[in-house]
Amino acid sequence: MRSEWRDVPGCMGTLCAVLLNPPLRPPSETISFRNLTAVLPMVNCNFLRIANLLDVPSKDQSGLAFMEIRETDVARSRSLIQDAIDS
Repeated sequence: MRSEWRDVPGCMGTLCAVLLNPPLRPPSETISFRNLTAVLPMVNCNFLRIANLLDVPSKDQSGLAFMEIRETDVARSRSLIQDAIDS
């Protein structure tokens, strides 16, 4: 889960985005992250909270398809999604 603060005058609120899984590289280097922070003023938000359906980093969906996902991974992901929604 990632959070990013953007000081946008006149905006208030949090945009919670649920993505598939985290990237291997820093979030700020991803297209998804840049697109979501760019949309913040359009949805009157100045804070971005990202949760992932699976908290298992991979390069892409193909890489994720070959990874072993354990019950503990799913439980951890559920907890992080709940935290993101509740914040």
